[in-house]
Amino acid sequence: MKTFLPALCLGVICSVYASDPAAPGGAQAPLTDEPVLIKSPAVAQVKFGADDVEVRMAEGSVIRGQLRELETISFVTPYGVLNFPVKDVLHLSRGRRLSAKEATTVQAAIKDLDAEGFARRNAAQQKLESLGSVIIDALREARGAAPLEARTRIEAVLSKLQQSDQPRVQTQDIIVSEKMEVQGTVKLEAIRLKSALGDLQIRFEDIISIRWLAKGTLKDLPLEVNDGLVGWVDTGVDLIKGQACVVRCSGEISFAGTLVGPAGNPSWQHSPFPSGCVIGRIGATGNPFQIGKQWSGVAEASDKLFVRIAWPPDNVRQNDSGAYKLQIMTGSMAESMKAEFTPR
Repeated sequence: MKTFLPALCLGVICSVYASDPAAPGGAQAPLTDEPVLIKSPAVAQVKFGADDVEVRMAEGSVIRGQLRELETISFVTPYGVLNFPVKDVLHLSRGRRLSAKEATTVQAAIKDLDAEGFARRNAAQQKLESLGSVIIDALREARGAAPLEARTRIEAVLSKLQQSDQPRVQTQDIIVSEKMEVQGTVKLEAIRLKSALGDLQIRFEDIISIRWLAKGTLKDLPLEVNDGLVGWVDTGVDLIKGQACVVRCSGEISFAGTLVGPAGNPSWQHSPFPSGCVIGRIGATGNPFQIGKQWSGVAEASDKLFVRIAWPPDNVRQNDSGAYKLQIMTGSMAESMKAEFTPR
């Protein structure tokens, strides 16, 4: 897939920090003291149609195109089947479920939990533990009818997986509409997509997520002082070249007992940004730009939006506390906010 250089259309000459993406431990290195002047080229805003979607595939590729011949999505929940009109859907995420091959492996290991040989039973238990939390539902289903030895070992595996520090795998599908967010199971075999690659038919089991581009994103994000000061924070928002974006910030943080808002403290100016202000960038190596209390613009490239709090890297901080609250909007949601937008 094509990779775009991360940048942002600000339409003005702005001062930014140079940054080092190769900081140890995956964290970004502190911003340097020398500002760099960059003039961002103008980028025309893109208008997406109601059928324009972005499909993320399990093997890592991303395909954009127009959804065809799909008017409703059936969603099975514990309370019954819900039918969502596609025109109301913002985002659809497919849960991580076992493939047919993985399911066969799990069932074979569960059967071996009651095998005659002790070593074989232990090997089966270790195999199940290695598969991670994605098998929890399968273990719970098998537990009731399992023989005593197998049931005891299943309980042990469940206990270990549930107490693990590893994040729990999302096994249910999630659909987000304009009115609600629901977990359950999507009843969908495949989708048809008109793309630059031609007309495609994509199996749903090969998809990670589908995002409707015209509607965009609305996300609330806390920016904790201890996270925002030490490195860049991934907002989880994927911007698209030419897409409108609005970021609003509120709240206060405390630096050694002094309260500061998201615009920062001008008397603590640490060139080129006021200390304590919210800044952002697109991509892992993009040019930082000031967000402050609010920012509105058009993405010049496609990549993730990162944020952090500007602060002198060599300053000793004590008793820092608090958090900023960020609201990030893209697409039509951002466009509807532009009329209310007041420059920071």
